[in-house]
Amino acid sequence: GWIDTDNPCHWEGVKCSGGHITALELAFTNLVGFIPTELGNLSHLKTLQLGSIHDDPISSILMNILDKCGSDAYCLKRAGWIYYDHIQTTENHLNGPIPPELGNLSQLETLQLGVGNLTGPIPAELGNLSQLKTLELHYNNLCGVIPAKLKNLSSLSQLNIGNNYLSSYDPDIMALLDDTQTSCSPQIELEK
Repeated sequence: GWIDTDNPCHWEGVKCSGGHITALELAFTNLVGFIPTELGNLSHLKTLQLGSIHDDPISSILMNILDKCGSDAYCLKRAGWIYYDHIQTTENHLNGPIPPELGNLSQLETLQLGVGNLTGPIPAELGNLSQLKTLELHYNNLCGVIPAKLKNLSSLSQLNIGNNYLSSYDPDIMALLDDTQTSCSPQIELEK
């Protein structure tokens, strides 16, 4: 468990290298709930796996990590919160909006939030993820216009936003969809 020790490298589902956290592998752990906005503050973690999560607040679990360090920058640094390069939560029951704070994870290369119950628009802040290569948001309940800022994703090679309720009127977004390995569905209204 996470309460037994102050060293996060000994916590269940936490992987470390050189005393630094490199991964949170929490898939199939019966955690429940929402993606907390505080994830955007964890700028050093490389991998976060939350697949097969069920409905109820997960934020309290992840907040335990922050509570152990509080505002102690040394503690956070020692824990290895350097940057994410991969977030995978595919096939879960996470619900609510995608936190715009995920756009702060400047080293993120993969964001897989498909097959869930996420709602609301795609945050424009995801367009800040200049290293992003894979973006999967398919099979959720996302709605609204695809943010124009996504055209800033120059490293993007795979985009899957199908089976949502999205639209786009921006020709640059249309070009992005054409230039990536895109999986869309009839539920996405792409107007040229």
